[in-house]
Amino acid sequence: MLAVSGRNCYRMVLASASPRRLKIARACGLDVAVAAQHTDEVMYEEDPRRTAVENARRKHDACRSSIPDACILAADTVIELDGRCVAKPVSMEDAIRQLLAFSGRSHTVITGVAFSAPGGGLHERICESTVVFRAVDRAAAMEYFNRVHPLDKSGSYDIDQHPEMIIDSFTGSRTNVMGLPRSVVREWASLK
Repeated sequence: MLAVSGRNCYRMVLASASPRRLKIARACGLDVAVAAQHTDEVMYEEDPRRTAVENARRKHDACRSSIPDACILAADTVIELDGRCVAKPVSMEDAIRQLLAFSGRSHTVITGVAFSAPGGGLHERICESTVVFRAVDRAAAMEYFNRVHPLDKSGSYDIDQHPEMIIDSFTGSRTNVMGLPRSVVREWASLK
């Protein structure tokens, strides 16, 4: 049993198919089941925060309607570059374009998180981190993609896989950059 905001939850469900989010949730000590739901995601190109929160809420709500007796945890991550959303690439060429756009620059990683216990209200949070990229050319991007599959990752990269190849530094939560801020999960799960 898991205590969450004074309630007892008999199971925690992660509304995501992301192996990175599952890894983070389990590292927080959660015995979590995965129940990814198909939802139509939105993209507000000039409002990354709204995009992240609304998509997390959509995932949460779809999971809540199919599994009403569980604690539901959902998240969505987007990247903000020059005030615009950068989402998952649609092709390898798009992934290369994304890395080249980040080259030698900083961008913001924004994760919207939605959580509720059975019969409880919806809680939402936004977590932001800043990532500074190394100078990356097309050859370096291709070398990175020989090691890391980019098509299921916002911004085409994973800070947990060969970051030394592309990332110079970051500030904020590393797990936020991975797709699920540990501090938010711990807050809601009352973990020490």
